[in-house]
Amino acid sequence: MLTGFDLIIIILYFALLIVIGLFTAKGESSEEFLIGGRAIKTFQSMASVGSSLVGAGMLLSYVALVLTYGAGAIWLFIGYIFGFFIFYRFAEYIYPLSQKYRFYTLPDFFYHRFGKRTGFLSAIVVVLICLGWIAVNFIGGGKIIETYTGFDFNYSTIVVGVIISIYLILGGFKAVVRTDAIQFIGLLVLSVLLIYLLSNYSLQLSPADLNIFHISFGELLSFFLVGVIVPLASAELWQRIYAVESVQTFKKSMIWLAVLLVIVGIVLLFIGLIIRNEIPAANPDTALVDGFSALLPAGLTGLAVVVFYSTIMSSADSYLFAVSSSITQDLFHRKQTDSSIKKSRFWIVVLAILGILIAIFVKEVLGATYFLVALMFALGSVVILSWLFPRISKQMIFYALLFGCLATIGGLLIVDVSELLIAFSIGGVLVGLGVGRLLQ
Repeated sequence: MLTGFDLIIIILYFALLIVIGLFTAKGESSEEFLIGGRAIKTFQSMASVGSSLVGAGMLLSYVALVLTYGAGAIWLFIGYIFGFFIFYRFAEYIYPLSQKYRFYTLPDFFYHRFGKRTGFLSAIVVVLICLGWIAVNFIGGGKIIETYTGFDFNYSTIVVGVIISIYLILGGFKAVVRTDAIQFIGLLVLSVLLIYLLSNYSLQLSPADLNIFHISFGELLSFFLVGVIVPLASAELWQRIYAVESVQTFKKSMIWLAVLLVIVGIVLLFIGLIIRNEIPAANPDTALVDGFSALLPAGLTGLAVVVFYSTIMSSADSYLFAVSSSITQDLFHRKQTDSSIKKSRFWIVVLAILGILIAIFVKEVLGATYFLVALMFALGSVVILSWLFPRISKQMIFYALLFGCLATIGGLLIVDVSELLIAFSIGGVLVGLGVGRLLQ
């Protein structure tokens, strides 16, 4: 349980985020509010991308996968490294287009390349994905407070949503980037805490525990492909490309992040294996939180809560801002105007409320993650197709995305939530390509 000092640390952290939002809001133009004035530098880009990527969806879900699949879960992080390299090359392609045509969101690209129908469909998919990740991060934040304080999960989730909404409404995209810098430091502290746990624990692992090939080929391939494709479907990462001062700035930040991701992936794997051995009955959804609670020495609890919250909030705010921008710019108003700020603020509030309600209703991280990743796989697949095949037809892209998403949703009715949803997503994309080709 938290002490009074621990609670003071947490309250001061929340207050700092709100103060950043207040100071960021002064004198902002619509361009600065929506995309940071397209002048983000290397450290800000690295901190923002890293903080956005490593949230509840990655931390809690990855450790849950380690509990379920053992060392074979590392293929997800191996895929991420390849995915970062691909996204690194993709930035060279998309950045000049974003500057020339003033892109603000991922669907802006689809509107430009493939017309209104595909642009509108991609916007709907982005909204569903981002809203889902908002809920996942709210679930993670709520469970952390519930575990460490005993506060009701529903109230804890509301606190997360309200704090994030306040500084986003005040400061917009710049507030996201500036708070990400602080939250990135939290990510580094989390890495240190994880390494500390490893160094103070005598871990006895057999060769079987470390065998990364013991899972089936289908599971291995699913994990790897998810890591490769998902970055291409991450709307918040696209916004970081648009916002940097140059493509070289973004590429430098991706190189440093790839190194950090290797460290985090390996350390989290061993933490997951410790929890698997020491707390075999741990709930996969809360295994990382339970593990920290059981393994951290007294006096570090408050710091652990702040660190967890910082990583979760950094992802949640990125998704919340990305989806509010997408609704404002892509679904209702295709032309950016001075009223875009007011509309974005309105949708931040609405989407935060929806995210809180979904989190309270679902309360499950791993199942939601499987579904969202499968949707992202469909979107990422059509992104890479449009990049590799510049002359691909509008019909093929539209139906590939449509059938990929419908197949993923249909898969829920057949196999429930599991890694098999990726297979449905792949199958749907391939069928959609065939249908689009025939109609063409």
